[in-house]
Amino acid sequence: MEHTKVLIVGAGMSGLSACLKLIEAGIYDFKLIEASDRIGGRIHTIFFDNSFIEMGAQWIHGTKKNPIFELSKSLDLLDGRKITEGSVHYRSQDGTQLDEGFVEKIFDKIENIFDNLEDLIENELEEDSDENMDDGFIKILKKLKTNENVNIETIKSIYRSRCNEEKVDNACEDLRRLSAIGWNEHEYFDGEQFTRLKYGYSKLIEYFFAQIPTKNILFNHLVANIDWSESPLRVTCVDQSNKQNITFTSDFVVSTCSTGYLKNHHHKLFSPDLPLEKIKAIENLGFGLVDKLFVCFDKPLFNKNYEGMKILWQDDITFYLDCDKKWNLQENKFYQALDNFEVLPNLPNVLVCFLVGKEALFIENLEEECLIDVINELFVKCFFDLKLPKPKRVLRSRWNEDKFALGSYTYIKIGSGLKDVKELHRPLNNSLFFSGEATNYKYMGTVHGAYITGREVANRIIRLAKF
Repeated sequence: MEHTKVLIVGAGMSGLSACLKLIEAGIYDFKLIEASDRIGGRIHTIFFDNSFIEMGAQWIHGTKKNPIFELSKSLDLLDGRKITEGSVHYRSQDGTQLDEGFVEKIFDKIENIFDNLEDLIENELEEDSDENMDDGFIKILKKLKTNENVNIETIKSIYRSRCNEEKVDNACEDLRRLSAIGWNEHEYFDGEQFTRLKYGYSKLIEYFFAQIPTKNILFNHLVANIDWSESPLRVTCVDQSNKQNITFTSDFVVSTCSTGYLKNHHHKLFSPDLPLEKIKAIENLGFGLVDKLFVCFDKPLFNKNYEGMKILWQDDITFYLDCDKKWNLQENKFYQALDNFEVLPNLPNVLVCFLVGKEALFIENLEEECLIDVINELFVKCFFDLKLPKPKRVLRSRWNEDKFALGSYTYIKIGSGLKDVKELHRPLNNSLFFSGEATNYKYMGTVHGAYITGREVANRIIRLAKF
């Protein structure tokens, strides 16, 4: 039975940052256990068409005092090219072209509602309120006035489109599940919120990997059980190549498992069971699914003046898919989630669409040819004047299908709160620690949130162990 001073479960950003903090302190007595065959966790860059596609995390959010930005800058990984905002093709589902100036004006008014939501929450909601985000939006939406002579359904469709963006941002498919108080606690680093990396996140992840000695990492080893009943802790792993068990003892164990994985496996993963308060925190917190759909063409669709196209789905316009029977889709309206297609700056022949919740799950399970048919029909009917070619292929992330992620990122849902985030982060017996994006209420759902908590936990272990 091998002993290691520190054992870290999961080679995502939080686990990697914990390892690097230990190394910076001159500590090499640790093991990093990863169940899959790669590093990165929910960061996953794939190389495509002489460039790259990000299946998971894509941007650096904030440039002022953001440790991920600073590290990427020091390694010359930032994409310094200026991307100017371009025009967007707006259509309703019957192909009616909507005036871009008018749509943007309504978007701006709705954006002001979102910007002022912080004041609404602080002034009108109690700290223990169960009021959700959708309620908060509707309260102020009633104040939205327009003198334009336009179908109210059009304004509703624009509002719905903006809400869809909020759903993706929070990995929450129904804003009625999202706690307004919890949403308001999220903080942002100042500066540009969508900074890109020249090679995607892959080079940053490779930098972390290069610092860790090969003997300190085990791939394809699934942690089956963490016995924290006494010190040292006993960690049983399964070598997935031969199904053989291997057991480690360790003074300190760090779990960086996703909230989705903990929700599904905590009863088997920990012996004895976790304290009731921590189990409640795991169960109370929301964990949602966000996927990306990449629509690929032989050549760029637009000139540099256009950045994408949006379908604004209106309730008063009937729409049917002709290919519904061919693919036995049973009139499922999942296609209404395909409403926003953006040109990838590094691959102008590829459009990306973000998906959330049950529609994302439904699309994970469709055949590629079915998706190509559906998207082609949407483009033909909604953007007939653009005469777009049929997509060459479709790529997509499948984060629900990933058995070690089981979703994308965490949010504070109705019935949960900051106390649950703090409880999830709380160590047990100063020997079993928890880190990752879910344990950082300020920066939940972000790469820098995962990075910060990994280093915080490693710092605490260094102080306790007195290396």
